[in-house]
Amino acid sequence: MAWALAVIVLLAAGVPAAAWSYTRLQPPPPPGRLGTGYDRIDRWLLRHHGLPPVERERVRAAVFQGRQVGDPVLEPAAHDLAAKVLARQFRALRRSAVLRWVNVTMAAGFAAVGIGLLIAGTHAGIRALGALGLLDSAMLTFVSVSSARQSQRIHRNAVTAMKLNHDRCS
Repeated sequence: MAWALAVIVLLAAGVPAAAWSYTRLQPPPPPGRLGTGYDRIDRWLLRHHGLPPVERERVRAAVFQGRQVGDPVLEPAAHDLAAKVLARQFRALRRSAVLRWVNVTMAAGFAAVGIGLLIAGTHAGIRALGALGLLDSAMLTFVSVSSARQSQRIHRNAVTAMKLNHDRCS
């Protein structure tokens, strides 16, 4: 029974961690004819600045990595994009307050159920469910924290890109 519990815990923790690690190591896809994703940001850059896909990718990368665009022609676009990102005008970059509270509530609920099952459970199966409840709580907490850190990183990089691209833009 202990082996089965160990395999379940290993799979429950190992598979998501391995998938996350694998996706973090992959290089970003090269821009296609319309760009990488052709989302609202691409459409906005195309509409307001008339940039082709490769230049949209350069502007986007500069803003989200917090650096200066090498081409002076692209600096106004990078400055404008950083300003829009800082104003939170792109829905894809905003985290919903409802989603944040749902994650926090679910993490707390899973933790409470997991601790309760571990304390009150006398059978190994119930203790395994308690351990999985704690594992689920940890995963939800990890997702919430990493999402919050990503939002902070995007904000910090956009501020840096806006300053760097504004100096030569004006």
